[in-house]
Amino acid sequence: MNGEMPGAAAVLQPVLNQPAERRLATVTTRLGGEVASLLAKPGIGQSRVGALLHAQISDYCEAQPLLRMLPAGGN
Repeated sequence: MNGEMPGAAAVLQPVLNQPAERRLATVTTRLGGEVASLLAKPGIGQSRVGALLHAQISDYCEAQPLLRMLPAGGN
């Protein structure tokens, strides 16, 4: 992110635009944890672009579909 919010937002847009059924739990976890905490820092998340990106990440993480477990037995 290095303080370049428009660049960070542009890089993350293809990921954030993925349909919920194509999202990976690992990406959702990382976005919801590491990236969201970076955006919460003073000066970063207070910018218009930072606040918008934080909202998009929150929406992305909340839209993660529930994962279904495969039944045991292997049939």
